Amino acid sequence: MSARNRLEHTFSSTKGVRIRVKPVFKGQGFGVNDSVVHKEDMPLIEFYFLPSRDHGNSFFISRYYVSAFTCRMNEPMVGLCLDGANSAFDLSAEDVRGVLSFIAEQVVPLIVEKQGLLPVDEQALLGQAAAFNNLSLNAI
Repeated sequence: MSARNRLEHTFSSTKGVRIRVKPVFKGQGFGVNDSVVHKEDMPLIEFYFLPSRDHGNSFFISRYYVSAFTCRMNEPMVGLCLDGANSAFDLSAEDVRGVLSFIAEQVVPLIVEKQGLLPVDEQALLGQAAAFNNLSLNAI
């Protein structure tokens, strides 16, 4: 199994909800029983709810293109509603910043490798993400 098949990030949101974030790369399956194959170069990011170990299985909440996060690196951070029917799954600006850090540190290098971009492109993108992560929440 390649690193991209095991790559994921788990965190507790500022609302105390445990969430797993997982990228889906071109050629990988997603959806129910991985029945849909992702055919585009831009990876997806999927969000899953992780209940406590004693209370059931994880379940899918939402998915976005990675670019929905990376294109906003130089903009003020805002929260994100993952499920309009359940506010428990709303992410704060701080939560979104954590997801963006995961994308910048773990997913972007794989995109760069897959698409054959120059290392300078990766460094510029990671530098933007690092600068973005250093912003004060009070300034946002």
